[in-house]
Amino acid sequence: MAELNLKQIIDRLNTEITGETRKLVFWYDDKAEFEEDIDSVELDNAKVYKLEKDNQFYTKYFWKGKILQQII
Repeated sequence: MAELNLKQIIDRLNTEITGETRKLVFWYDDKAEFEEDIDSVELDNAKVYKLEKDNQFYTKYFWKGKILQQII
């Protein structure tokens, strides 16, 4: 399998994620290969949410609250 660099990943995500609705990319990097760069990534049509080993429960709680706020 060929190694990907961050630019290739960003280009592919920008190609795949199109449209007018909001999109969210959940990023999990268990090997921390992109740890230094992921915070500066900006996608054209999506936001990047960084998952970490110990924040899955908080992530669910956080996004459930965000969705409920939009409904109310």
